[in-house]
Amino acid sequence: MTEHRAAATRGQQQIWLSDQLAPDATFNTVPVHVDITGDLDTDALAAALTAVVDRHEPLRTSYHLDGTQLVAEILPEAQVSVSARDLRDLPPAERSARAAALVAAELARPIDLSTGLPVRVLLLRLEDDRHQLVLLVHHIAIDGASVAVLQDELPRCYRMAVDGEVVALPRPPVAYRDIAEPSGNAEHWREALADLPAPLELPTIRTRPAPPDFSAEALPLVVPEELADAVRRVASTHRSSSFMVLLTAFSVLLHRLTGSPDVVVGSPSAGREHADTHDLVGYFVTMLALRVKLGWDPTFSEAMTAVRDTVLDALDHRDVPFHEVCAALGQTGDGDRHPVFQVVFASPPPLAGPLAAGGCVFTFTQGTSDQGLYDLELQLPDSGSGEMRGWVKFRTALYDRADVLDLTERFATVLGQLTTTPDARLSNLSLLSADERRRIVHDLNDNATDYPVRTLVELFEETADRHSDDVAVEFGAQRLTYAELDQRANRLAAHLGTLGVTTGTPVGILLDRGVHWVVTALAVLKAGGAYLPLDPGYPVERLRALCADASAAVVVTDRQEDLGVELVDLSAMVLTCPADRPQRTITADDLAYVMYTSGSTGMPKGVGVSHRNVVRLVRDTEYVEFRPGDRVAQASTTTFDAATFEVWGALLNGGRLVGLPKDVALDPVALGEWLRANEIATLFLTTSVAMHVARELPAALSGLRYFVFGGEQPDAHAVAALVAHPGGPEHVVNGYGPTEATTFASSHECERAEGRVPLGRALNNTQLYVLDQYLEPVPPMAVGELCIGGDGVGRGYVGNPALTAEKFVPDHLGGKEGARLYRTGDLARLLPDGTFEYLGRADRQVKIRGFRIEPGEVEACLHGSGLVRQAVVVPREDAAGDVSLVGYVVLERAGAGQVEELLRHVRDALPAYLVPSALVPLEALPLTRNGKLDLRALPDPEVEAAAPEEPRTPTEAAVADLWRQVLGAEPVGRDANFFDLGGHSLKAARILSRIENDLGVRLPMRSLFDHPTVAGIATEVDRLRDATPVSAGAIRAGARSSLSVADLLDL
Repeated sequence: MTEHRAAATRGQQQIWLSDQLAPDATFNTVPVHVDITGDLDTDALAAALTAVVDRHEPLRTSYHLDGTQLVAEILPEAQVSVSARDLRDLPPAERSARAAALVAAELARPIDLSTGLPVRVLLLRLEDDRHQLVLLVHHIAIDGASVAVLQDELPRCYRMAVDGEVVALPRPPVAYRDIAEPSGNAEHWREALADLPAPLELPTIRTRPAPPDFSAEALPLVVPEELADAVRRVASTHRSSSFMVLLTAFSVLLHRLTGSPDVVVGSPSAGREHADTHDLVGYFVTMLALRVKLGWDPTFSEAMTAVRDTVLDALDHRDVPFHEVCAALGQTGDGDRHPVFQVVFASPPPLAGPLAAGGCVFTFTQGTSDQGLYDLELQLPDSGSGEMRGWVKFRTALYDRADVLDLTERFATVLGQLTTTPDARLSNLSLLSADERRRIVHDLNDNATDYPVRTLVELFEETADRHSDDVAVEFGAQRLTYAELDQRANRLAAHLGTLGVTTGTPVGILLDRGVHWVVTALAVLKAGGAYLPLDPGYPVERLRALCADASAAVVVTDRQEDLGVELVDLSAMVLTCPADRPQRTITADDLAYVMYTSGSTGMPKGVGVSHRNVVRLVRDTEYVEFRPGDRVAQASTTTFDAATFEVWGALLNGGRLVGLPKDVALDPVALGEWLRANEIATLFLTTSVAMHVARELPAALSGLRYFVFGGEQPDAHAVAALVAHPGGPEHVVNGYGPTEATTFASSHECERAEGRVPLGRALNNTQLYVLDQYLEPVPPMAVGELCIGGDGVGRGYVGNPALTAEKFVPDHLGGKEGARLYRTGDLARLLPDGTFEYLGRADRQVKIRGFRIEPGEVEACLHGSGLVRQAVVVPREDAAGDVSLVGYVVLERAGAGQVEELLRHVRDALPAYLVPSALVPLEALPLTRNGKLDLRALPDPEVEAAAPEEPRTPTEAAVADLWRQVLGAEPVGRDANFFDLGGHSLKAARILSRIENDLGVRLPMRSLFDHPTVAGIATEVDRLRDATPVSAGAIRAGARSSLSVADLLDL
């Protein structure tokens, strides 16, 4: 018998749909725990429960589809069934474990909204005078404020039953459905939430799984009494509530951990402004998107003001349901990410303390399910005195328990500093303990050595005196001993001196790699000048611009070019000048060379590097060992700073610099033969080339003592194969460093298969820090900008003091007067073992449909397929201005089938927003002259527009016709995708209803997600056509499908 049938409210529709789309999910189950002590009368308790359920319409409502409309069927009365278990026979320890297991099992069982009440009851008898009552209520019938109503009414009804009174409560004066639907103007929210920042993700978040996993864990969160009282005092002083102070601390923490000054946090509003709702049980809550804009470096007080204004403004417009806000913004979420906000902070009113009734004492506690829609959720009620006790809930697929515990500790740190120094600026906030700061700033960078602080010339001449007859440089048939190299450089230096070259004078070298280039570089230094490598392959206009920018008045060359400067013909004068070593007055801090690197403005930047910088790189080092007599290959072009490592690593240590022919490096077979024939001990290759060789022929590198690569993130699989190869290099080293920090700032020796290859640790006499936007150290695992200090940091950009001041900033951490840090613009994090991990360029991050994307994450997925040798993912903009990801791959085996298989792998492994719109197979990835990946040379993907394929069967034709009617789409082919045509959950319900009416088959809603094409649905219809129709309530059958939070919210 039904008391009333009505269309479900919009809020009820939202929650019901989420159940249908994730039929085995339990994030909609709200557990209410009641600890009962005393001589409990279970019959009286059952009567009390029945009376409470009977009073509240939502607790006696079931739901089912009537055609395409969701109907709420309200029973006139309800009889509550209590599932009771007596655990007194078990030992105390086993009893507690058994009770917890029974509760967990009950919580893991979804509540069926179609066949009965939206509430289940479990009663456990733990002792003679102690019971545990668990009410499991579906969220469609309850919210946080409802628990306080239950807390008031259940003991009251129990007392009536025990006293023999009629157990009944008067029905509310208004029906739930008449006051449960808020409505308002979403225009305010459209303006307040315009241009939302990227979705909020904490530094330790893992890659979102596919399909989504909503499993969650809740940990206790406690603010001690002393700190809680300080929060209340600050709230009173700043005309705020304790919630506003807590939210300020949480927002500041998120700001410092993510680097974003624009933070969006969700928070529930009770939605009970109507007086008649105060003592009702039901779902009234409205989620508010609190957007906190902190700006640049406010004080805590200013941040509190911003939070207070945000909260009050949101409360003034709380009458707009959240789904209407999302609709106004066009926000649907993606993957398993909640739209608008991913983190929730709440400070609900606390429940009352223990209540005595009928000889028993009832103590209520609101729990939470073991699944979550939000990435992270904090609940912290404030009773007005004493400690604050709540919980933090996190999705276990995204965060580790240890990371969340660390987050709560840092929240307490921020809260403590906010309450003690409210006028301090956020840049003065430290998220680190004293021990953490000492380890990060000092212990990990305690690497000073007594390397020689002298000039390159002094050290070379000492080496030449000791190894005068040894070969210093060899390019093909051309060789020079140390003595010969010294004498030739002396003659050229003398000539350069007559041209006005003195301390710090830039001198261009426009020569091919070879003996003459090395002579010239050494001669420029002997004359006191700084050499400027110029690539003979550059256009004349570019060469002229570089000379002008560097203020080079002289260029040594073997060709005639109009560069606007004096040209010196090396071959014409080397025999005419004296071979004596020139007198000089240069120091270790004078300029040694200027090397140009690409600039974001299109104009290259000239980096000035000192003698000290270079000596730090190649003398008394720990990452490589240069021995006298070692043969060091020069594979790099002279305009690439790896040449610094090669040339001076050999010549300052008594080694032999051996030129590697250009055409050999890219041919693994030829490279292996050349390395063995020339007995090379140390070889550097750019990462792209190194990985190519490691994949194709790791044996080519056998016999090397040191194999160093750098410039890009290496492929972990290729490195692992190389390390595991028998007879491979003794040492395989990943070197990292920008030109501004003199080739290498860190190194990591790859000793085993270890997954993603880290940057390692700082070189000797070098400091590495991961800093936030205020240039303060961030906690381990937090993402920040990698900044480099120490003796490898260059002098700055020649002729560009403004850019130098921006990128070379005072070193406030190292404690050395006048020292500077170089801001690399690279994203990194400090791993627990003390090594650093590279996470990509900050400017490689892309934002597509509001989501912040690191292409490196997609590249790692492509490499993990085992189908590709090389891969790079870049954003591409089409003619309409839409940006999407495009993947360029070098396949292990060519063929269209390989591309399709690779695309399937990516779709299975990554959320939809990370899947490239196209995969372009290439024979090889294009490289620059320096052997680095040339992104600009990647071709545009070719997109072919094909006419839709017509339906092949009568069922396909019928389904396509239904889609045209419901979706309003033309044309609809057999491969048309429901969601690509604008389908969403409500339209899915209509489609399935029409299929049942027209084709006689009832499909579960998940069918549209598992088989989203016309052909796929038609196949399911044909398969099930003769099956027995199932009830609406049986739609929940089957495994969880790949659903998004957006699907669950029907947005």
